[in-house]
Order: sequence, then structure tokens, then C-alpha cells
Amino acid sequence: MKDPNVLVIDTRNSYEIDIGSFESAVDPRTRHFSEFPEYLERLAGEYDWSQRDQEQQGEDKKQVQNDGNGDGSNETSSNEQPTKKKAPPTAIAMFCTGGIRCEKATSYALQSNLFPQNLPIYHLEGGILSYLDDVAKREKQEEEEGSSSTFHGECFVFDKRVALTEGLEPSNKYISCHGCRGPMDRRLLEE
Repeated sequence: MKDPNVLVIDTRNSYEIDIGSFESAVDPRTRHFSEFPEYLERLAGEYDWSQRDQEQQGEDKKQVQNDGNGDGSNETSSNEQPTKKKAPPTAIAMFCTGGIRCEKATSYALQSNLFPQNLPIYHLEGGILSYLDDVAKREKQEEEEGSSSTFHGECFVFDKRVALTEGLEPSNKYISCHGCRGPMDRRLLEE
């Protein structure tokens, strides 16, 4: 999750991500998981996948684009700017709370043909909950080294605990909103 060339995607909904996520993770800004396939379609269109293919084939030549003065194939109207696509990631890693949504998202991404077939697409086995449990166990063994976790905040769960911290400890910060069932900072009730 620390490799800057790997695109890390949080497959959870925005209200879950708002209280905690991994550093450098992309928030797809979905309100419902059913919106995630549409997000992946938009995401796939943001990258120039031909760059990745050229790099993998070991081609040293860079694709030269027409500046609009030659055959006119890249001409745009005065109001339109050509959209420059991003360099593609070397892999995609997805995660969610317990592993189910990210497994579904990974399966969809692999079967959708939105991404090159040779692009590695992974998911965090057991989700954030497994990660937070594992980090707590490792930190007990390596207390002198400090926190190695790249997850910041708390992990929303769909039960009376509302959110969990490292070691799967229930949150002292969040309670469930009676209106929307999302997380609510308990300090709001003190005002």
C-alpha cells in the first residue's frame, strides 16, 4: 500500500471513508456500493493505458503527438482543451471494511475489460478489520518501533460498535446517528 505506483482505492461509501482510511487511498465519493462500477468506468478512462503497454514491451520511443499543425488529427475548437491522460498505475489495490465489497470490486474490475488484462488487481484479504487486528498484534511485539500503520482514523462498522480502532477496540469517539445510521461524533451531543 506504500508503493506510489500502485493505485489504492477505498471501495467503501463516503460516510465510512470520512472517519478513516489508508493514507494515499483514493475516495471514489460513492454513496452506495452500486455506484462503484460507474466510478471504475470513469477511472479507467483517466489513464493512457498505451503508455503501460509500451513500457512493458520495453519500447524506448515515446509516442509523439501531433501539435495540430500537421494532418489535423488532433485539432480542437478554440473552447476545447485536449485532455491529457495520466500515466497508468503498475497495479490496483482495493480495500473495504471486512473484505466482501473489495472482493466484489476486484472481481468486477477483472471481468469488466476496463483495464489491461496484464494489470495486477488485488484486494486486502479480510479488509481493514483484519489489517487493524494484525497491526495491533505486530505492534505489541515491536513496541519500541512505533506505529507502522498507514490507516488513519477509525473504521466504520455496521453494528452497535459504530467504529473500531487498532486491535478492533470499539470507538469512544463515534456513535450511530439515529436518522441516517451513519457515524456521528459524540461531541456534537455535548453542545
